[in-house]
Amino acid sequence: MQRPTSVTVIAVLGIIFGTLSLCGLVFQLMGNAMSGMGGGAEGPGMEFQKALQENEAMQRYSNLGMIAGFILVPLLFAGSIGSLMLKAWGRTAMLIYAVISILNTLGSTAMYLMVVNPSIQEVMKQYTDEQSQQIANMTALFMNIALGCGVLIGLIYPIATLMVMSNPRVKQAFEGTGGSSYPSE
Repeated sequence: MQRPTSVTVIAVLGIIFGTLSLCGLVFQLMGNAMSGMGGGAEGPGMEFQKALQENEAMQRYSNLGMIAGFILVPLLFAGSIGSLMLKAWGRTAMLIYAVISILNTLGSTAMYLMVVNPSIQEVMKQYTDEQSQQIANMTALFMNIALGCGVLIGLIYPIATLMVMSNPRVKQAFEGTGGSSYPSE
């Protein structure tokens, strides 16, 4: 049975995104380890960065993101590989990944807006000199822009995965009931 083109695209993208996410997790772990070593650059912007790193809400947000990543990345890799082999468990893993990923994106966005962002605003109030305030404002603006872009980008792939894997003809291909030849979509 021929694998649907849409499944191939979603699975290959899953492997690519999984690899990028794994690299991001490794860099985040390295950054967390290095931030505990102290030292580094000094200056008005670094004071704000240090205050953010010491902020409890920001730490919680970062740690929850890493935990979600360590759950989602293996699920994405397994589902993508299983989907390339047209295994039913691969499709199921991809559907589970998509639902958890959407919930994670929406939940982490809500947490950021309700807990982290107000906490950052409190940290910003500590800096009264003009240069520190400008750096704090630019950092907060960048974080909010990154959040908005991250939400949009973070939802595209899981929604596309849900749409492809929920397609009745794709489901038939995974069940082996699509006939001897499966037309590409």
